[in-house]
Amino acid sequence: MGARVVRDGYAVMLISTGGTVIRMAVDEIKRLGRATQGVIVMRLRGDEQVSSLAPVVESEASAAAVEAAADAALEAGVEPLAEPDFDEDGYPSASDESAGDDE
Repeated sequence: MGARVVRDGYAVMLISTGGTVIRMAVDEIKRLGRATQGVIVMRLRGDEQVSSLAPVVESEASAAAVEAAADAALEAGVEPLAEPDFDEDGYPSASDESAGDDE
């Protein structure tokens, strides 16, 4: 278990022992009162545990650099990857799991 102090505008990155990595904006995490048991940010499988939790602070400069790189890639003809679909438990849907198995 762990906790970090974060502010609006930050993101958090979580990495599981199974290799799952997620990044989520702090603004997207529901705030709850004291009498609650918390919110689920990452669903884990079997014996997986969260191995690392880190706040991510983005500056306007880094956001602008990412936007510029994305624009340059589009101009060069690079197609963006489709966002995966997730099931109700937060896992990639079966159709997405087989998408990269053409090898």
